Amino acid sequence: MTIKDAAEKASQTAIEASEAFAVSKPRLMIWTALCAALLVAGGWIAGYWLGHHDGWATGHDVGREAALDANAAASWANTRSGIAGKRLDDAGSLQSLASCSVEGFTAEPDDKGGRWCLIRGADGKTRGWRTH
Repeated sequence: MTIKDAAEKASQTAIEASEAFAVSKPRLMIWTALCAALLVAGGWIAGYWLGHHDGWATGHDVGREAALDANAAASWANTRSGIAGKRLDDAGSLQSLASCSVEGFTAEPDDKGGRWCLIRGADGKTRGWRTH
């Protein structure tokens, strides 16, 4: 075998390899595109499912807390204090008491940043409540 024969054989092998690659290249591109499309679709589906699931859970928790708060408020409203508060509100006095704008009462700040609604009795003692 001469160098010329070896070169022709190597050239023929390279031509055959390039023809084989050229034939398989479209098939390879189709498989690559299909795999990429499946990965993208899988990511969209997983993202949607996770977002939907997390949103559902958060909404459920928020709704549960609101229901518990409403239930607690309803329970308190049926106590003696709740009934008295409702009567004060019906008479139009509850907001005045809460804001300390009742005649004879004064709003005084305390050293902790709070506020007291106070009145001095005939006996000289100061009485009142903390408004916030």
